[in-house]
Amino acid sequence: MMWAGKIREPDLSFVSHQHAHKIGERYYEPPDLVAEVISPGTWRTDRRDKFSEFAQAGIPEYWIVDPEHETVEVFVLDEGVYRLLVKATREESADSALLPGFDVACEELFA
Repeated sequence: MMWAGKIREPDLSFVSHQHAHKIGERYYEPPDLVAEVISPGTWRTDRRDKFSEFAQAGIPEYWIVDPEHETVEVFVLDEGVYRLLVKATREESADSALLPGFDVACEELFA
C-alpha cells in the first residue's frame, strides 16, 4: 500500500530486516527498494506515474529495468525527488546505494 486508497504492485520489492514491521498479512507499507521491468505496454506507467508515486510514498530506491534497451537505471530519493544514480548498460553493473555490496551484472541479467 502506498497510502490510503493507492496500491501499487511493483515487479520486485525489498524490505530491509530493520523495517520488517512494515510487512502485514494482507499488505505492507512502502518498501525500501522497488524495481520495475518495463515493456512497451507499461513504459508510460513505470516512467511517469509510478516514478512520481514511489517518490511521494518515500521509497528510497527505484530501479527501472529495460530489457529492450538492455539498461538498468537506479534512482535514489533525494529531498523527495528521484535522482539518477547510475544508468548501467549491458557491459556494466548496476549498484545499489541502499544495499552496499549489492550489484547486478547487466550482461548476466540480459543473457
